[in-house]
Amino acid sequence: MSTKSRLALKRLRSQFRQELVQHKLALLRQISRVRLGSARSVLRLHEFLCFMRAYPDGAQLLAQLLTMLACFAARADLRAQRARPADSGSAGCAIHFRFFAGQAQWLAEQWPAYLRLDRSDACMEKRFARALPSLLTPQELQALVELKRPGYSALDRLRGQRDTDAMFLLRRVTAMPANGFTREASVDQIDAGFVLDPGPGTPSRTPAFFVGAPMVFRSSAPAAGRPERRAACGCTTPEPTSFWRARRWSPGYVRWEAPSGNSLVRPQPARINNPGNRSWTRPSGLR
Repeated sequence: MSTKSRLALKRLRSQFRQELVQHKLALLRQISRVRLGSARSVLRLHEFLCFMRAYPDGAQLLAQLLTMLACFAARADLRAQRARPADSGSAGCAIHFRFFAGQAQWLAEQWPAYLRLDRSDACMEKRFARALPSLLTPQELQALVELKRPGYSALDRLRGQRDTDAMFLLRRVTAMPANGFTREASVDQIDAGFVLDPGPGTPSRTPAFFVGAPMVFRSSAPAAGRPERRAACGCTTPEPTSFWRARRWSPGYVRWEAPSGNSLVRPQPARINNPGNRSWTRPSGLR
């Protein structure tokens, strides 16, 4: 994206006047044909498109935004910079995360060919090597002992060509003769890092919007401040204080009282001279 076009789009994205719709549309069409030179520019374009998709000010502009977002994963500049925008949540970028057992199982069911283990974690290989014998049949275990291969090498020898390493791990955990809690504990003990590679339909922020919501085209900029929740609900009582109150409980101890009514007794800190006053210190153990 040229600097001039980028600054113009940044300036116009929060302006909602009918005479600007065609100008925005021309900028978007120009940008869709430009190859960006850095990962930062690619991600900035993605955020601009998502913001304008959330607050469109015309049907023609909305159609252009939907087209650009639908084709975003196929952009040549994104593929060239794919290593750097990882974990941004945009389409076409990988997600690195230590998914919990339930999340990993669901991802393996939906996109089995795109989920793999993050082998950049050397400590995970040691944990996996310790847990691997409990996932094997007696024949596989005997072969593993004879081959004397390390963790990932043994995994590649056992899993074959059809499954990814993550699929092999999750399928063997699912086949364990145990209940769901034990299987979940086994995955958590390995504490495996996963990589979800981009693919058709894989989770991303790019196409994420509620299809059933009514479409309203903006004629003015959205409010910049945070909404007043209590006023919207018609509440007239003042907002409760968020401070903790410290009251003397017994010599050397203080009872901390939260606005929600919870309380906890703790040794009196040296800094509290008047336990009836408010304290800026949050006591340990209270949330």
